Amino acid sequence: MSTETEAQAAEEQAAEAQASGAPGQDASTPGQGASASEAASAPPVVDGSDSSPVLVRPRIGVRAAVVRDGEILLNRYRGPDGDLFDLPGGGQEHGESQDDALIREVLEETGARVRPYGLACTYEVMLREAARTGAPIRLFHQLNIVRWCGLEPGEEPSLGPAPDGRQIGVAWLPIAELDRHDVRPRELAQWLMDDPSVRPTWIGTLGA
Repeated sequence: MSTETEAQAAEEQAAEAQASGAPGQDASTPGQGASASEAASAPPVVDGSDSSPVLVRPRIGVRAAVVRDGEILLNRYRGPDGDLFDLPGGGQEHGESQDDALIREVLEETGARVRPYGLACTYEVMLREAARTGAPIRLFHQLNIVRWCGLEPGEEPSLGPAPDGRQIGVAWLPIAELDRHDVRPRELAQWLMDDPSVRPTWIGTLGA
């Protein structure tokens, strides 16, 4: 699930809880992509008006960087002003290895099985405002681990059996032309376009 989609899911769930009078849910634990065991084991969230500390942890996201013939595999989303693109992947579940999480998430979103390899880069996302409205939200905090992956023999990506909410397909975009498209996060697109000999493994904290 894309970071933007995860943050929006958290935002929408918090809004629904507030409208129904239910206690607000912390935005760092999105309703989509979080398992029931995660929800049951999550530490209590204290309302911001309380003086007690808010005990929450960053969520772990895994992303697949699949490159073929100078192009990279991206999920395609329908945005308000045109198509958006993001690496396939999503939340790693408790007790699930990174390899298993990557294989599962990519299969759900693209219908293709991948073979995970080494580390590409890492970055974290911290959002304090709603992506669409700009309204204040509880902090959404996710650490993303991007791994190089290859397609298993005979696999060809398309729209998977369990795509993200606004996902409309997949796309192979030339890495050299990523700046011509709305790739999220933009810092990741720039990282992919940079000279591999000088690319850091840590991109930074985005959206803070």
